[in-house]
Amino acid sequence: MSRSRFHAARCHAIVPIRNHRPETTMHVQIVKFELKPHTSRDLFLQLTREMIAWLKGREGFMAYELYEGDGFWFDRIAWENQGCAQAGLNAFLTTPLAQRMTSLVENGYSSFFGETVATE
Repeated sequence: MSRSRFHAARCHAIVPIRNHRPETTMHVQIVKFELKPHTSRDLFLQLTREMIAWLKGREGFMAYELYEGDGFWFDRIAWENQGCAQAGLNAFLTTPLAQRMTSLVENGYSSFFGETVATE
């Protein structure tokens, strides 16, 4: 039986959850992706900071986290509800910033949408 290997990830950006009560359900989007070869890590992190500033102005935005792993990245965006999550995503995808960011990411990313079912 093979054993799974876990790699520590570095967290680059965290926006704390605003106005969240543990008994409240929140909706999250989690994306796993890889940057294209020769992509400037610094440029990607700068664009991420710009995206965070944009997200902070969206209705229902609660938190953002970005993690760098062993050759891949994860980000997590928390929203008050599914409607805010979908509206935020749809609006972001129309921005020049989204076009710049997605041009740095390999095709074949995976995305998950879901809601909180257990917290501590």
